[in-house]
Amino acid sequence: MATAVNYLDRLVLNQAATQIKRELSFDSFRFPWLDSSTSPDARLADRNYGILEGMFGVFFAMGAIFFGWLADKTCVVWLYPLAVVAWSAAGYGSGLAGSYEQLLVCRCALGFFEAANWPCGLITTRLLFQASQRNLGNGILQSGTALGAVLTPPLLLLMTLGFSGMPDSLAAAGQLLARKDLPLAWRESFRVVGFAGVAWAFAWLLFVRGKWSLWDKPPMPGGVADSTISMVSRFVRDRRFWILLTMVVTINASWQFLRAWMPPFLVEARGYSPVAVSLFSSLYYLVADMGSIASGATALYLSATWGVVGARKLVFLAGALACLASIPMSMLPPGRLLEASMLLFGFGALGVFPIYYSQSQEFPARWQGRVSGFLGGITWFMVFLFQFAMGAMVSAKKAEFLASAAALGLSPEDAARAAAAHAYTLGVALAGVPPLAGFAALMLWPAEKPDQDPSGTA
Repeated sequence: MATAVNYLDRLVLNQAATQIKRELSFDSFRFPWLDSSTSPDARLADRNYGILEGMFGVFFAMGAIFFGWLADKTCVVWLYPLAVVAWSAAGYGSGLAGSYEQLLVCRCALGFFEAANWPCGLITTRLLFQASQRNLGNGILQSGTALGAVLTPPLLLLMTLGFSGMPDSLAAAGQLLARKDLPLAWRESFRVVGFAGVAWAFAWLLFVRGKWSLWDKPPMPGGVADSTISMVSRFVRDRRFWILLTMVVTINASWQFLRAWMPPFLVEARGYSPVAVSLFSSLYYLVADMGSIASGATALYLSATWGVVGARKLVFLAGALACLASIPMSMLPPGRLLEASMLLFGFGALGVFPIYYSQSQEFPARWQGRVSGFLGGITWFMVFLFQFAMGAMVSAKKAEFLASAAALGLSPEDAARAAAAHAYTLGVALAGVPPLAGFAALMLWPAEKPDQDPSGTA
């Protein structure tokens, strides 16, 4: 549920991206170190959206390293709810933002505090499950991302209809679905999600009350605790670390790309209405949720025949192949085939995460927070580069197409859609390729027992 709240806070922005870019004048904002002109430039709206997503990643990276260290040094009983309340406050503040600068500050704070969810969550599943059960346990944990994403579009629509009025007939509902100018109530949605995070913190404290012994830290070997520096120096010499790093970077490159860019791609490049995108997004993330649970359950089932690591390799390969649906997705026109390719992509893209989490738990328990935090930190710095590059590419390709659009005799609306289609094609096509590199890395995993310390000390 914490993971669901995490994604609710994250996805309200993506679902209403086209509207927010317009309302907060993304095209008017200038970074002193990047831009010289002060006049509005529509081509910069996508670039600035990419920077907004990228800066979320930078601060998520810093938060992952910080909270990974803190989760190993303190007790998640208290750290978890404090982090959720902090990121909920940042999300609530996003609903109050009156400019691009204010929203950027809120998103940076949101990214920093949201990073605590993964070290705290992985420590929790490690305490609750044995090694063979962790695939399913982590599948449930990761399914929270899809659950939050499934709930985001209905929340946006309910809040929107609360202000614009419920349709009173099927015909009126159809007209609502087709409206491309319907303003979404994104500010109110951010505020509701902020309150949900506070409610979760109270529920967590009630759940753990009286169960304090479950959260006790395991004793250090020989009574000596690892310093973070010595721990890092030891696990970077371990081949498993580099395999995990390749896995986590490649799977996040795919999943985080479509999380950020699917709504504007469908609205701007394929002509879907905001309401239609919201409804489809719920289905997309529901199918992704099924992929996460199915991945963990299938790996658990196959482990009796193939062994724990062998089962994980098979399931990861299936998910990586499903991600290749991004290639036809980039070329298909609006319709059922485009939507089916997106659903297949989502099923595979989220389904590989439980395998990565389970593999990361093969390191000693006392390192769990720092291992996941350090890997997450590197990953989210890479996500910053991906998102910045995508925003810059979309802006440049739109400008390139619009410069020659006058000669084609297109209307402004058709020219804008054609420019967006031209701008998004390459990025969408490549989005599903990286997990194959993650699978290639997983095939190099050494045959070692779970929890084996690289130094030889269990």
